[in-house]
Amino acid sequence: MRSLLLIVCWSCCLAIVTSQTTLSESETQSSSPEENMETMLIGVKQSQKELLDKFQALKLNVIEPLREQLSKLVAASIQEKTSPAFYAQRIAPWTKMNSIIPYHLALLNIGGGLSYSTGVFTAPVKGVYFFSFSAVKQWGTHETVVQLLHNTEVVTSKRVSCGSDLHGVDNWLPLDIQAILPLELGDTVAVYLLSGAIYDVESSSDFAKVTSFSGFLIQGQ
Repeated sequence: MRSLLLIVCWSCCLAIVTSQTTLSESETQSSSPEENMETMLIGVKQSQKELLDKFQALKLNVIEPLREQLSKLVAASIQEKTSPAFYAQRIAPWTKMNSIIPYHLALLNIGGGLSYSTGVFTAPVKGVYFFSFSAVKQWGTHETVVQLLHNTEVVTSKRVSCGSDLHGVDNWLPLDIQAILPLELGDTVAVYLLSGAIYDVESSSDFAKVTSFSGFLIQGQ
């Protein structure tokens, strides 16, 4: 009798558990398509928000700094093309006659028009330019002549000479040239040593770097 009672109790418990499991499965399966769709939409919206947050962070930390840097580069490029200017110096004498005077230092070269190693300025834009050259006649030289060349044509020249006496030959005399020139794109300008020699010295003294060549755009066209 006791065994039969245990069997009946065990059967009842198994039936209850089976009933609860079936009920849970039934409740799960009873979720409507609308509820499932709403759950999916909530997940999609959450993913969209995460992607938007990541994009905003990327824009703030990467895109905007790159855009700002690009704007600066474009502005600098426009300025170089519309406002070319240069200033160069020698730090040693130049004694090679019938040659263009080169330079050692390009302290300013906006637009990149000056090749200081050759001494030739090439106009990066069409317009009206101002040019200036200054130097000193080399000690011991009787006469020195420099010319400003536009392409291959002589625009103007400067000649300095001393008397025939020894004291006059030993003098240092200033040389200077200025000119305003209309240039086409690609035209060249340089200073040409026709005769004599120009003085300079690589030193920190006040007599150093007395040879210079400069120019800038007055009006673009």
